[in-house]
Amino acid sequence: KKKRKRAEDKAREKIKEGKNSKKSKKNKKGGPDGEESDAAFDMYSKSKPLPGQLENCEKCEKRFTVTPYSKTGPEGGLLCAKCSKEQETQKKKDAKSTAKKQAGPREKRRQTESSKLDGIILDGALSLQDLCIRVSKSTHTSICMIEYLTRTLDDCK
Repeated sequence: KKKRKRAEDKAREKIKEGKNSKKSKKNKKGGPDGEESDAAFDMYSKSKPLPGQLENCEKCEKRFTVTPYSKTGPEGGLLCAKCSKEQETQKKKDAKSTAKKQAGPREKRRQTESSKLDGIILDGALSLQDLCIRVSKSTHTSICMIEYLTRTLDDCK
């Protein structure tokens, strides 16, 4: 028990030293009122308890042991395991509801039938004739230019 207390005391001292060094860095960067603003901020901010300490849940007021994985609630307090799970599931539900909904099977079927009638989508692979027609449509101007060049070359001979 004594070793554990010494270890906790050392951890607290390190944290305090870190906070003091951060404050001194802020004071160097800030203006003449740097100390006042830090003191006001520290007065209103709630320090996060160390792992292993007991804390009350922000939502259900149930007493639980703080772990490194304890999550913070909407108002800055810590949540117990049960409430943190509920919060995660709520976030997932909100994300799903805000995500773009895909068209149902009926709308997809209507769209594919419409595309088939327009000639955009066909079932299965295209026939060789269809492929040749599509390629010739897309390269029609190039084919005309090649045809023109072959005629002019034949005339030159």
